[in-house]
Amino acid sequence: MKNTHIRNLLRSAAFLLLLALLLQGTALLLRPRDNTEDAGMELQRLHGFLGEPDDTIDVIFLGDSEAYSGYSPLEMWDTCGFTSYICAISGCSLDDGYAFLLEATAHQHPKLVVMEALPAFRKMSANDSLFTEGTLFFPVFSVHNSWKCMTPQRLLSPVVYNYRQPNRGYKPDHTIFAQEVKDYMKPSGKTAEIALFNRIYLDRIVRYCKGNDIPMLILSCPSPKNWNYAKHEAMQAYADSAGVSFLDLNLALAEIGLDGQTDFRDEKGDHLNHYGAVKTSAYLAPILAQSYDLPDHREDPAYESWGDAFELYRQKHPTTPTS
Repeated sequence: MKNTHIRNLLRSAAFLLLLALLLQGTALLLRPRDNTEDAGMELQRLHGFLGEPDDTIDVIFLGDSEAYSGYSPLEMWDTCGFTSYICAISGCSLDDGYAFLLEATAHQHPKLVVMEALPAFRKMSANDSLFTEGTLFFPVFSVHNSWKCMTPQRLLSPVVYNYRQPNRGYKPDHTIFAQEVKDYMKPSGKTAEIALFNRIYLDRIVRYCKGNDIPMLILSCPSPKNWNYAKHEAMQAYADSAGVSFLDLNLALAEIGLDGQTDFRDEKGDHLNHYGAVKTSAYLAPILAQSYDLPDHREDPAYESWGDAFELYRQKHPTTPTS
């Protein structure tokens, strides 16, 4: 009886091992051959960082639509000369941010990781988190749609990530939604709650950065609709307890020069538009450069492509509205 039990356990273990090997092999077989949607790469704008040469990105931004609407890497390049990339998607939860961090740092060793604060207060789904964890162990689940783009020619071709996202993950929007931005950052005596599941993932991101000697900054983009002083208090308390820095740009609207009549793209100041992002990026860049000793690559021939990208970007996206 005992020997039968052991044999059954060994058979189960062998089956699970074989299944794991098959899943890993399938993931290698189906992985997109380049980092474009045509090749089956999901979230092409986010995955543009795969086309950047290894170890050339100084700052990785993680977050949601606040991040990809509010921070422009090419504006920061023009201001201070460091390189950055916005790894952000709409409605990003912290498990997504953790997965993006692992993926980005497999190719880059940034001098700073910036985590947008708002996802810390976004409700997380256990099912979504389980799926994210599954894709970390078995990447086949994240490339399950790429078979639609696979052809015999592509199947035999090497993997070459050469697509470089023109705006380095930033998504400029020239829409203007004029409005009055009221004083929404008055102290209320209240502190918002960071849910336990969210705190667990925040802790994982912090531990990962510390374990890889990467400074981490939690940053809150101006968003009158989504932010308040109670969230500020909660985020500051968490940052202090975790031993990381926190910068709340919602407390610096006047210093940034944001104007409700020109600098937001939707109702109640949900997101900055391009003109607001230009101001915010120009304000933020020197703070990051000085606080984290970021390099200025503007005179380095190895980074000439960044200067070229900025020139094209400025032609398409002027700093002020055109009539």
